[in-house]
Amino acid sequence: MAIKFESLTARLRRFVGDRRAAPRYPVTHLEKALVVHITLGDGGDAMRGGARLVGYTRDVSETGLGVVLPDVRIGGRLIVNPERALRLLVGLPTGAVEMTATAVRYAEPEGDESGYLVGVHINEMPKAHRALYLKFINSLAVGEM
Repeated sequence: MAIKFESLTARLRRFVGDRRAAPRYPVTHLEKALVVHITLGDGGDAMRGGARLVGYTRDVSETGLGVVLPDVRIGGRLIVNPERALRLLVGLPTGAVEMTATAVRYAEPEGDESGYLVGVHINEMPKAHRALYLKFINSLAVGEM
């Protein structure tokens, strides 16, 4: 039921307008999607073989990602929950970066894409990984990658 409600609100926003109070950040839409592996933050070594979702990026920013996933549940647990930490492994062209994040919203993607478009807010990242990630985003702004 929640999935249908989210889809309905996304459609209403297109007609009525987006009146959310949350600030919107500059987003870069990618020409070539990046592979993303998502596990629950309390999963221990789940990145090495536990329950996870594998999807791809739709867009990226300094503070978050838009990820298309086949499902919004891992092991029966809804990932879109402000109390639920997620671990993401994002495959950049220069190497993989790991981060902890929170899924803040989801909707069915428009067009012929299947699955769910999930908005993810980045909470933490190792310093070296953040440097790689920001370098990647900055290279997109100048058209290098």
